[in-house]
Amino acid sequence: MSAAYRGGAEGRGTGIGGLTFDSIGGTIPPPNGLTLQITNDPTNAGNLLFSWKNKGGATYNLLSNNDLSATPPTSWDIVEGGENIAADASGSNALSLPRPIDTKTFFILTEQ
Repeated sequence: MSAAYRGGAEGRGTGIGGLTFDSIGGTIPPPNGLTLQITNDPTNAGNLLFSWKNKGGATYNLLSNNDLSATPPTSWDIVEGGENIAADASGSNALSLPRPIDTKTFFILTEQ
């Protein structure tokens, strides 16, 4: 699942703290079967909270890029702090990371 983070008041309106989120893909299921949810972290105002349902025994990488036309998403850079995340025994994972500096950033979650 890819999602865009866009800072500022441009686009479809402004969310909490001037953030705007767009979902890529509409109602088409993500190609890797993962659904990545991105929200403001309620416990840390400077962070975004990434969450997803996991498969036991799997590991995950969170990748990002600020240009959708640059390369295939699977070759994007791994987000610092988003590498080799083990599946949590609860069946879902959550990762809190600082908001990107770029005004537009796209994310994808990969499963190993």
